[in-house]
Formats: sequence, structure tokens, C-alpha cells
Amino acid sequence: MTENRASLYELPCKQIFNPYLPPQVNLWFINLVKSHKEIYEFELLGKRILIYPNVLSPKYEWATEHFIKNLPNCEGKSVLDVGTGTGALALFAAFNGANDVHATDINSAAVENTNANFKKYGVDNFCKAYLSNLFEKVPQGKTFDLILFNPPFQAYEPNDILDASITDHNYETVKKFMKEAKLYLKDKGRMAIYWAELCDLQLLIDLIKENSYEILDRRGEFRNYLEFLQKNQVDVELLVACNKSIREDMGWNQYIYLLGKKNTLQK
Repeated sequence: MTENRASLYELPCKQIFNPYLPPQVNLWFINLVKSHKEIYEFELLGKRILIYPNVLSPKYEWATEHFIKNLPNCEGKSVLDVGTGTGALALFAAFNGANDVHATDINSAAVENTNANFKKYGVDNFCKAYLSNLFEKVPQGKTFDLILFNPPFQAYEPNDILDASITDHNYETVKKFMKEAKLYLKDKGRMAIYWAELCDLQLLIDLIKENSYEILDRRGEFRNYLEFLQKNQVDVELLVACNKSIREDMGWNQYIYLLGKKNTLQK
């Protein structure tokens, strides 16, 4: 449901997490991802997607599912998915009618994973993934109708390439993305970005204003994390028993922000 436009620039909820300090929850979260040593399949909203080892999995994080449920119109659009991971967002953009899909990631395993999913569903003739730090390897002069970004949501120093999928030191990558994205977005293009209660809520609002974007919509949802894991057949009782930092009522708000270039919206 679309909110009043002015209210979209207000904080959607109270900041209760400190994203600049590594929480205990992230350790067991990453360990769940690392527990897979072979390629496996996971059913995501009715589609079985391939998950490679050392790639952040939508089995254990709910941002991907929330993002897919709130994808903007993709019909006949060119789409860029930055930080694609398994390629799930890019793949569902193709399922929803996109006809030119690019996906980038700094993790070579993620790029291989994404291209494998494109091939699995027969969309590799118009969908491609490649190794790139944000827009670094995007073809020169290429612009898109829609840019998707599910960024790292924490702000402490990552330990390795997998950790970098959930944490970005001082949000430097997010800041760089917000500054550069408009160069790859068509004048009347749209950008969708995930943000959550686990993130620095004020920072995103500030970056939107500083980089001359306008918030067109914000779609939020509160979920209980353990219920989400249980739905995905994770042994939650064992998880809670082995990790004192996990609470049964643990959950948080998550949001998809839809943005446009401020100086072109009226054209």
C-alpha cells in the first residue's frame, strides 16, 4: 500500500539495532550458509533455484522473498540487479516480463550460480551475470529502466567474501551505489532498494536526499525470523538450544524503497 508521499521521508520505525557493531546473530547465520558444501536446490515462491556453496542463500535470509513479492513492474523492461547473489531477483524479473537482464556481483561463486539459474530456466539468451564491483563492468553507456539492489545491511568490517554479502564497512558500498546508480538509470527509470530495521535507517533517507532521488513508494513488513526459518525446514529448536543470542520472538521490520530521479519525474 502506498503511503503519503511526505511521510516516506520519515523513519518508518524506531532504530533498535546498532548496525555498526557485529551482532552474535550474524555468526550463526553465516555458519548456516557455510554448512552447505555442495550445490543444492531451494524452492522460492514456487520456483526451485540452485544455491551454490559460499553464496548467500534465500533459505536463510528473507530479504529476497520480500523483495520479489514487491518487485516493480518489469514487463518489457531492461533490469540491472546489483549484488545478485543466487540471481533470484534477476530471475524473477525475467519471469515477470523483463526482456534484458544484467546481474553483477563481486563473488565469483555468485556469478556462476546466477548464470546456472538463468540456464536452468532457459532465460540465458537475454539474462547474463558478470563479475563486477557495483557498476564497474557494466557496458559503457548502458542504462536501465529498473535497477535492483539488495545491499549488505550491517556496517562493520567483513571477514570474507561471503560476509561481505551482509556487511559493508561504514556502508561505503551503499554510499558509492547511491552516488553512481543515477548514471545507469534512464531518466524515467526506477530503482528499488531493500532496507530494514537492522540497517542505519536515517542513512538511507539522507543518501536519497543527497543524491537527488525521490521516494515514490515504501513497502514494509514485520516478520518473525524463527518462523521464517521453520517454514524453510531449518531445525529451529536445535538452533535456539545452541545459540543463547537467539530469542524466540526475534523479528524486525523490512522495507522496499522505490526511487526515481528527482529532477526528471515531472518530464
